[in-house]
Amino acid sequence: MKKQHLLPTIQLAVQNISMLSQAKNQTVNVSCNEALILNHDRDWLAEALTNILKNATEYAPKDSTIDVTVESTPV
Repeated sequence: MKKQHLLPTIQLAVQNISMLSQAKNQTVNVSCNEALILNHDRDWLAEALTNILKNATEYAPKDSTIDVTVESTPV
């Protein structure tokens, strides 16, 4: 784990499911502050987010939008 920007990790997960979302004509929107830094393992977190997004694409209807929103909290 190291301190690094979170957005590239999220973008990697979105890229990993892009073929699935394109096949169902789904749009994936990401809202994340580019400057947000989080102490994390990029590979592990990208894999976890990929699994969540894969479920979202499988269960969301065709021609839908999947929104990923990141909020920073004091906790």
